[in-house]
Amino acid sequence: MKKNKTLIVLTALALALFAGSFVMAQETPAKDEAACADGMTPEMMAKWAEMATPAENHKALDSMIGTWSASTKWWAAPGTEPMTSTGTCTNSWVLGGRWVRTDFKGEMMGQPFDGIGYMGYDNFKKKYVSTWMDSMSTAVMIAEGTMKDGVCTLTAEFDDFITGKKSSIREVFKVIDNDHHVMEMYGPAPDGTEYLMMVIKYTRQP
Repeated sequence: MKKNKTLIVLTALALALFAGSFVMAQETPAKDEAACADGMTPEMMAKWAEMATPAENHKALDSMIGTWSASTKWWAAPGTEPMTSTGTCTNSWVLGGRWVRTDFKGEMMGQPFDGIGYMGYDNFKKKYVSTWMDSMSTAVMIAEGTMKDGVCTLTAEFDDFITGKKSSIREVFKVIDNDHHVMEMYGPAPDGTEYLMMVIKYTRQP
């Protein structure tokens, strides 16, 4: 049984590598069976290419590309005075236009702050997805959501180390124009209601 599982895993890996090189080239799927991998039909290859190829939902993120000055306000709790900081954010396309990579450098609570994130569109889920990692946590945040009229709304579940329970946040990205966009983050207040906990205003650098 163990040997069979190993064979299945190796076969899957080989198939993934083959399909990966296929879709990276973004060629039209072959029409005859001879050009397909063993066990795959032209229809299967075409579906794989469809799922792996960037499309209009990816292009909708084009306005994020560039280097930005970031001005941040965040509130530790509802009704408190906001803390402020500044930073620089660089967004670039990676993996053939499939993901926008964010590199953020700034400060938080008087300390250096670095963050790395990725945002893209999952053709199968039909949702925008993002990941975020930074120098003030050992966790990775994974969010997903939708976009409408230039506004992308994502939700994420995370481990709240204060309460020891699962919690959630909501991120709203608003494109103001080609040189300005805003990210609002909403999180749980102590009474369980949602409050605005962070606002980051981005201005494109010349």
